[in-house]
Amino acid sequence: MNKTTIISIVSLIVSSGAAGQTAASGDIVGRILSTSGAPVGHASVIAVPVIKTGDGPYVRHALTDGQGQFSISGVLAGSNTICVAAPGYLDPCRWGKPTVVDFQRQQISVNIQIEESRRIEVAIRDSSSALNSSGYNIGVGVQLVFQDGRAEPLPLVLRSGYYSVFAADVPPGAAITVRASGAGLQLRQGMSGPQASAIATNVVVPTSRPAAASSPRLPFANLSAAKPDVRVDFDVVGKQ
Repeated sequence: MNKTTIISIVSLIVSSGAAGQTAASGDIVGRILSTSGAPVGHASVIAVPVIKTGDGPYVRHALTDGQGQFSISGVLAGSNTICVAAPGYLDPCRWGKPTVVDFQRQQISVNIQIEESRRIEVAIRDSSSALNSSGYNIGVGVQLVFQDGRAEPLPLVLRSGYYSVFAADVPPGAAITVRASGAGLQLRQGMSGPQASAIATNVVVPTSRPAAASSPRLPFANLSAAKPDVRVDFDVVGKQ
């Protein structure tokens, strides 16, 4: 084996090793706090790289402990957007300006404050069993329309008896149009409200939480533990 052959083999090994390397990574540690400075426990903290380079997985996450502390390992070095999902709080990636960290070393520390949310709950009742024998409001949808024109479907969280319940966390003080619709159905709000295939009502989400007595509950016990800050009720009154 001559000198040229040896150099070629060494070059091939170095080249192969460089190709197999993944992008540099490190850890993001810190705390999740409310706007009042209280720790937020059991929150899911998610790091998403702004620019994906190297091999995946790209998204990394961790849960906060009781003191709001978290540690996300294996985060790709560079710019990463931090999203936070916690019951009763707004995810800054969805509702505000998310935190973006840019690091090139092995570890970076960051504290993030998140805003309390308010819960809106929409109940659709089908006491006349207009839809089917089970009374479930299949085919009825609820949409939230915000002042900036953004429209989002309200997730279905519970079905029980003649009720379907849709709910989500929204920003305090938000002015929202709540729209309910069902193809081939007649809906109304209130016992004497007008009947239509699609109806809407306007609500303003309170900035402060109402007293427990002013937060009505549906007449069954297995609804989610979170009491609504805003409740809207619609009825299915028949088929068109």
